[in-house]
Amino acid sequence: MVATAASERAFPATGVGYSRKLDAYGNPFSYLLGWVEACDRFVPCDPAPGRWSHFVFDVSHSSAETVLCPGTRRATSVRTTCEPLEARAPTYSSFAIAANPAWMSAP
Repeated sequence: MVATAASERAFPATGVGYSRKLDAYGNPFSYLLGWVEACDRFVPCDPAPGRWSHFVFDVSHSSAETVLCPGTRRATSVRTTCEPLEARAPTYSSFAIAANPAWMSAP
């Protein structure tokens, strides 16, 4: 997974941002995290709770990676679309998207 809207760094105090590291088994793990009141680290946003938005994330990745995210997920071998919130939410809402080539689908 490659983050283009976010810089490739996470903010130490919150973990907000994009990070890449090895998991406990040595597999590359990519993680994009947004948190309440940190949306301005990615795009312009409105922190007013009365303003509502609908989020859709398009994630391009290698065919070896599995991308996970909350909500509705539609995936092809190299692209995953995530709609983490089924309904409208404040623009300062949190989200998380993770990718790892070692993950396997299971029922």
